[in-house]
Amino acid sequence: MLTGDEVRFDGWTLRRKAGELSKNGRRIRLQSQPLMILEQLLSQPGELVTREELIARLWPQGVVDFDTALNSAVRRLRTALDDQAETPRYIETIPRRGYRFIGRLEAPQAAVTPAVAAAPVSAGRGWRMAAVALLVAMASALYLGAELRSPASLRKSANPQAQELYQRAEHFYQRRGEGDLGLAVRYFEETLALDPEFAQAWSGLSSALWISIVEGQLPPEQGLARLREAAERALELDPALAEPRVRLANYWRFTGDARKADEQMRVALEMHPGDPLVLTAYASQLASEDRYPEAAALQQQALDAEPLSYAFRYNLGVYLYFSGRVAEAEQEMIKLRELNPKPLNAPELHGILLLTTDRHREALVLAQTWPEEADRFFIAAIALDRLGRRAESDEALSKLVESEGAREGFRIAEVYAQRGDADRAFEWLNAGEARRRANARSFGRRPLWLLEHSPFLEALRQDSRWEHWYAAAQRPWTRVAAGDN
Repeated sequence: MLTGDEVRFDGWTLRRKAGELSKNGRRIRLQSQPLMILEQLLSQPGELVTREELIARLWPQGVVDFDTALNSAVRRLRTALDDQAETPRYIETIPRRGYRFIGRLEAPQAAVTPAVAAAPVSAGRGWRMAAVALLVAMASALYLGAELRSPASLRKSANPQAQELYQRAEHFYQRRGEGDLGLAVRYFEETLALDPEFAQAWSGLSSALWISIVEGQLPPEQGLARLREAAERALELDPALAEPRVRLANYWRFTGDARKADEQMRVALEMHPGDPLVLTAYASQLASEDRYPEAAALQQQALDAEPLSYAFRYNLGVYLYFSGRVAEAEQEMIKLRELNPKPLNAPELHGILLLTTDRHREALVLAQTWPEEADRFFIAAIALDRLGRRAESDEALSKLVESEGAREGFRIAEVYAQRGDADRAFEWLNAGEARRRANARSFGRRPLWLLEHSPFLEALRQDSRWEHWYAAAQRPWTRVAAGDN
């Protein structure tokens, strides 16, 4: 139950007696029905509030067309909150059942700033935080871990040979070509064999291990313990480093201890409020909570500090896309092509941006230039289908199945879903989830939270089978022992 007159969430303040919402100096008067709906949802944050409960509260004497009346009241509330049913930040629709408040009750912040403690994350979001802490991608894996270290961290080893190996490790870590992460891990470890007191090498090793895990190149059971050891060793040698605190936050989030993860992030934010890696990590936390405009603002700060960072610009494009700022997101993808003619991940996101704005021929032309076959076939299958070229679309889909089918198959499900073939789409969703779990990978090319937002799965989210599939997919993977808590 709510107590007190004022309730704060995500920068909003609700004054119940006045029936008023305010944010950033803007005041909005709520009509009685939207106000009662908001109060009911806020009194049960994260829980389902059924349509029957709301109807009973709003119209205790009953009305003739209560379903339409309730829908209208919810729409008015969403309008006041600048929320959208398709991409909700506050009010999530549970089809045919009711609604759920998915924002976060908190003290309002004066501005988006990293110089504050990261707010705690509910246990229900912990697994999702692990996925998004380093992976927010429209196409596949997104490296939210900064490629670049803060200048304060660039200290040299007294051993010239160790320093040379360290520089090699950094080179491969930042280049991120095929096999480069494995080389980065190898050279970091060789560096430490020569200079075990080199804090920056321990720190770099923790990042290389973490991204190897989130990319699926290293099973969690093989990498997490090493990651934690490397990050803790780095902090023992140099407590002022930001990078190992971010990696420990990643570790604790993944292994299920949100309190410890939040503590590491809080310290990182306090000690390094302007560090690009810390800014990016905090932006990823906001994105995992569907707070994309705030995430975009923080990511822009990180990009301003490192304007040539591929990862930072890609992240910004993703957050802008999910904020509904599609034209701006596309501009970031174009800039990425200037930085790298064959940019990682960006092509598919650019293709999706074109498809979602009905520029199917442009998407098809763009896809033909890509070296990655699965990305090309995915976009081509959808673009050709929407252009009425079904035979060619079938051919592209067959090639996608050949190249992608042995992996997860979620993109295959997206193609079938946008074609209106829900049965085949659910077959591939179920097969994809089974493969992902069988392979003991922590993440994949389509993290679960991303499937929630996929524009190609919209019809499936209205299907009764979606709720069953989604509930099964939410079950955590087998946890890796986190050690002493």
